[in-house]
Amino acid sequence: MTAGAGAAEQALMSSGMAYTILPASYFMEVWLTPALGFDVAHGTARIYGDGTRPVSWVSFRDVAKVAAAAVTERAARNQVVELGGPEALSPREVVRMFEAAGAGEIATESVPEAAVARRFAPFTLHCFSQPLDAPTRAAHGLTRCYIASVKPDYPVKPVFDPFAQRARDEGWSYHELPTGHDAQAEMPDALAALLVAAST
Repeated sequence: MTAGAGAAEQALMSSGMAYTILPASYFMEVWLTPALGFDVAHGTARIYGDGTRPVSWVSFRDVAKVAAAAVTERAARNQVVELGGPEALSPREVVRMFEAAGAGEIATESVPEAAVARRFAPFTLHCFSQPLDAPTRAAHGLTRCYIASVKPDYPVKPVFDPFAQRARDEGWSYHELPTGHDAQAEMPDALAALLVAAST
């Protein structure tokens, strides 16, 4: 993902168009929610890594405000402005802050970085831009499968809902998993079973 974003930034900067690039830190509305295991309401929090590394948590609302202001702010033209929150806090410090604010004791689940890394692969912009190289008739004969992540608190689920509906409307094999964005990390076995079934 990071490599893909960097390639997109370089392409934009060399395009000749006016730009303002706003690389944002970790969105707290994503990482500090049940979608990724940070479920304060139920007294649990999933910690990736040892949880001691400070993170500059930022709200997507603040990023949106900066983006809107950048449209008319001349000083922002052709600039890269990194965005973060007012204070860098480790995930474990965030847990203690919730507890101090009245959430009660929160049980933490640690996920080693190596365990997460094993489930990820390089991500490039080609997944959006590279067309399928197949004759029209052959393409229509391919198995088409859509797997939707539908965890209730998944914050960007509404963004993908139209694509899921289009897949259903076009007769794709459609499946749902109660996960957030990283289904391959949250339910790897269930996801693998669906992919294997779709390929046979």
